[in-house]
Amino acid sequence: MNIDDTMITSPTSIDGVLEKAVEAAYQAVLAISEGDQASARSRVDQLRFLKALANPREAGQAGAAERVIPTSATVQRMRCAMEALAISEGVIQDWVQQGIRSVASGEVSDADDIWQRLIDHALPASWNFEADLFVVHGDFDPQVQQALASRGQRRMLFVVDEASPATPTPDGEVYRVSNEAQILATLGGLRRPYPDRIARLDLRGDALPDQPDHDALIHKAVMGLWVNFNTTKWFAKTWLEQGIGNIPLVASQHNLSELDGVFQGRPAVLIAPGPSLEKNIDQLRALKGKALLIAPLQTLRRLYLARVQPDFVVVLDPQDQTTETCNFFRDVPDDFLPPLIVAANGHPNVIRKFRQVYFYSSGGPVDHWIEASMGQPLIPLHAPSVALIGLLLARHWQCSPIVLTGQDLALQDGKQYAADANLGPGGKRKLFSLPGYHGGTVQSPSDYYMFHHQFELIARDMAERHPQLALYNCTEGGAYIQGFEHAPLQQVADLHFTRDLARAATGPTRHSDVVVEARQQRTNSARDHLQKTVTAIDASRRQAALCKRMTLNPSQGPKFLKKLATEEHLLRALIKQIEGFSTLYQGDIDRALKASAQATSLKGNLEASRALYAVIDGGCAFIRPLVVQALDRLCAPESGVSPLKPANSAVPELV
Repeated sequence: MNIDDTMITSPTSIDGVLEKAVEAAYQAVLAISEGDQASARSRVDQLRFLKALANPREAGQAGAAERVIPTSATVQRMRCAMEALAISEGVIQDWVQQGIRSVASGEVSDADDIWQRLIDHALPASWNFEADLFVVHGDFDPQVQQALASRGQRRMLFVVDEASPATPTPDGEVYRVSNEAQILATLGGLRRPYPDRIARLDLRGDALPDQPDHDALIHKAVMGLWVNFNTTKWFAKTWLEQGIGNIPLVASQHNLSELDGVFQGRPAVLIAPGPSLEKNIDQLRALKGKALLIAPLQTLRRLYLARVQPDFVVVLDPQDQTTETCNFFRDVPDDFLPPLIVAANGHPNVIRKFRQVYFYSSGGPVDHWIEASMGQPLIPLHAPSVALIGLLLARHWQCSPIVLTGQDLALQDGKQYAADANLGPGGKRKLFSLPGYHGGTVQSPSDYYMFHHQFELIARDMAERHPQLALYNCTEGGAYIQGFEHAPLQQVADLHFTRDLARAATGPTRHSDVVVEARQQRTNSARDHLQKTVTAIDASRRQAALCKRMTLNPSQGPKFLKKLATEEHLLRALIKQIEGFSTLYQGDIDRALKASAQATSLKGNLEASRALYAVIDGGCAFIRPLVVQALDRLCAPESGVSPLKPANSAVPELV
C-alpha cells in the first residue's frame, strides 16, 4: 500500500477523511465483486488507514484524542458517510472470511497469497501502517516480514523462542524478542507516534500449550507509553513552573540522601489509602515505633482519625492538594504532620504545610535542570504512582521486611479510597480484570492496572538484586500481586515486629556547619546556572528573530538555504541549553516539523519554519520570568533562610 496516496497533507476535518474513506470503500467493494484480489487488498488497506485517521484512539489504548465540536452540517455528512461505510463493512468482512476459508481448505497454494490472507484476517477495521504494532508469535519467517512490509507495515514485533536481529525494512522497525525483559526494553524504546492498536498473528499452533502468553505484557507496555505521554502532556507546564520555582527551596532544604543508611534493616509498612485499609487500620497504631510507617498524602486524614501518625508522608502529585475540592489536610492539625518526602516539582502550597521537607527526583525533565542548577544529584525515585514511590524508597533505604497495606489496586463498590478520604476521580472509568487477593478477579481502572504491573516488575527485580529484602502484601483485599508473600498484617507483625526500634540517629542538624555549607554551595551553584539560563533564553529569542527575518526575504539560491541551515543549527544548540523546553513544547514542535516535512514548495517550508520560530519565541517568553523570579529569590539577602516552619532535627525520632 502506498500510504502517500491517502496521507492528509494539511489539517483536514474528520468529515473530509470519512468522505475519502467512503470512496475507498466503494473501490474496495468494486474490486471484490470483480475478483481482483490485489486491488481489493490495496483498497481495504487504504480504508483501514483512513479509518485510523478518523479514529486515532481505539482498542482500549490510554491516549486521549483531542475533541472538536462539529457543526450540524458536518454531523449530517459524517452520519451519511458512516452509513455508507457500514454497508461496505459487511462485504469486506465476508471477503476476509472467504480468504481464511480458502487457506484452511487448501485452495490457495501460493505462499505469499497465504500470508496475505492471514494478515487480512489479523488486521482490524482501522489500522495505521506507520504507527500501529503488528505482533507475530512463533518461529521467525522472513516471508511474513516481507508480506507485512509489502503492505506498508512499519512496526513488527516477532516473539520467538530465541531472539536474534531481524533485517529491518526500509525506514521500518522490525524487532525479534524472546522474553519479557526484551519485550519491555523494545517497546519502552519506541518513539512517537506510539501505537494506537495492536494486531497479532499466532503461528505456534497447539504443539506447546505451556508457552508463555506475552500478549497481556505487550498490551501493558504500549499502555505504559501512552500513560507516560499523557502525563507529560498534561503536567509538563506545571512541572516546569513549579520545578523552577522550587529551585531556591531545593537548594536550602534537605536532600533525601541525608537519610541514607539510617533505616537499613528496619521494617517498613507502606500505608496506602485503598478501601481495605479499614480492615487493619487499628493494627497500625500498635506498629508505631516498631516499624517505619510511610504513607502517601491521600491517607493523612484517615490516619489522623485513627490517631496513627506516620513517620513520613510521601507526595508525587504536582497538583495543589490543599484546595477545597481535594484537601487531604482538612481537619488535620499542623502538629500531626510528619516530615515530607516530595518530588522536586511538588506544589509549593503542599510543601509549605510541613516543617521538614526532603526532595527527590521523580524523573521529570525539569528534575535534571534542578540537579544541574544545584550541582548535586537527587535520589532517583522514578515511578508513575506515589505507592510505587514508597516501595522504591523502602528499597533504597534497604528496609526489611517491606509490607503493603491498603494497597488494593482495585475499586471496592466503586470506591477508590478508604472511608471519607474517597476523593478519587469521578465518572465512568474503563475497568480491567486483575487476579484477586483472595482468588477470583477484581476490577481495576486503567491507572491501577498499570501500577499493578509495575509492582510486579519491581518485586521481580528485588528478588534478583536484593533477595535479602522480604516483601509482604498485607492488604487483605483488592488485587493479588505476584512477587509478594500474601498474609494477614497481624501474622506478619507477630513474626517481624516483635521489638521496638532503636531511637533513630540524630544526624546533622539543620544548622550544623556541614548542612549550612552544603546549602550555601547549592545556592551559589543554582545562581550561576540560572543566570546562564537567562542568557541562553535571550540568545534563543534573538536567534529565532534572525531566522524569521531571513525567511521573510528568501532567495532561491543555495547560498540562502545553506546560511539558513547554519543559523537554525545555532538556534537548536541554544535551545538545548534550556532544559525542559522541548518537553513542554514538544507537541507544537512536532506539528511544525510535520508541516515542514509535508511542504511541497519553498514557501510552504519557510512558513512551517516560521511557525517553529514562533513556538521557540513564545516558549522563551513563558520560561524567562520563571527563571528570573527564582534567581531573585536566590539572590535576596534572606535566601539562606527557609520559608518553611522551623525544625530542629534532620532525622525523625521513631520512639
